[in-house]
Amino acid sequence: MVKLKALLVPNTVFNFLDKETLKFDLSNYDVCTDLFDKSIACFEDYFSCVETGSNKLPKREDIGLAGYWLLTLAGDKESEKYWKVVVNILDFERGLSLFEIKQDLIDLREHSLKLIDDLIRNNQQEEKPSKEEDDLF
Repeated sequence: MVKLKALLVPNTVFNFLDKETLKFDLSNYDVCTDLFDKSIACFEDYFSCVETGSNKLPKREDIGLAGYWLLTLAGDKESEKYWKVVVNILDFERGLSLFEIKQDLIDLREHSLKLIDDLIRNNQQEEKPSKEEDDLF
């Protein structure tokens, strides 16, 4: 097991996520946008299936990866509560009912979206010229 702060991550989960991360250039805006869009779509598909009682849920691996990408793209390396959800989903040695984790995934999505919104807002503020710069021109 690998330990991330206080969270124990099974080696299989850590290695899987490490391999997935190496597949993508996270410094590329288009790559990150695509990962974000696919992650949100996976969660929305999951929520729709759970609400309608459909048994055509996205694969457990896809749901776990969607959560991983949302947290990673949000820059969250600290929230043990949400990382534990991702690890539990991707730890296939654990029994898990995908119908029972809906609220955890809603919370993870909302947490990640708030962090991403904060990042965007901070970046926009950094890009705005100050009033002094405006007065010079």
